[in-house]
Amino acid sequence: MTRARVERGIRVLIVAAWLAAMTVDCASRAKVTGLRVVCSISDASVFVDGKYVGRLQVLKNRLVALPPGTHRIVVRRQGFFPRYRMVTVRRNEVVIVRAVLRRVLPAVPQGAVLR
Repeated sequence: MTRARVERGIRVLIVAAWLAAMTVDCASRAKVTGLRVVCSISDASVFVDGKYVGRLQVLKNRLVALPPGTHRIVVRRQGFFPRYRMVTVRRNEVVIVRAVLRRVLPAVPQGAVLR
């Protein structure tokens, strides 16, 4: 083979690799089905259908992939009342759950006088 043919072959391979990368990039931009959770308490834990998904610190910029259907979402943190939501996710849809956690007040001992 001549050097020109080899260089032309390399160029064809580079273009083919570039086109393959573009195809993958376009596929990743396709619509996805999932869940995004927003909460003011960044270290709250997220559960989907009873399974731990992660802390909001990690999930805040990520999409939780879910199959289409109805799912039970729980956002909780110690010292706060948990937040429960039932959400229905449709195909090619992203559902945003906004959870406001309310602080649990300390228990008042029996017999204490409140002033």
